Amino acid sequence: MRPTKVMQDGIRITQEQPDNVVIEMNGSSITLTEENTELLRVMLYEAYRSKRWKRTKKEKSAKNKALWALTKAQGKKKPDAHTEKVYKRMKEQAAEEISNIEIIIPDFQEMGIPDLLK
Repeated sequence: MRPTKVMQDGIRITQEQPDNVVIEMNGSSITLTEENTELLRVMLYEAYRSKRWKRTKKEKSAKNKALWALTKAQGKKKPDAHTEKVYKRMKEQAAEEISNIEIIIPDFQEMGIPDLLK
């Protein structure tokens, strides 16, 4: 696999191996793993939905899923007060820092890379 790099508005996303995606922004980086990808997806969804005043059943469910994913990542059996605090802090950071992300997936056909799904 050829290494892939995407840079936009100070955010750099690199993928050197199929299961190794690194997102870098403001001097910080995160390597996406199977465990934290679900948490990140839910947190981005929460940050997007937090702009609305009314919480729906789906939003409450998303918060619950995020709490349980975070609990699992912390190695705990159940969410506790510390997990809630970490969740709120991460949600605030996601809302502040990741409000205007646009991920552009390069067209590999133009780069001369064959379609692997065919």
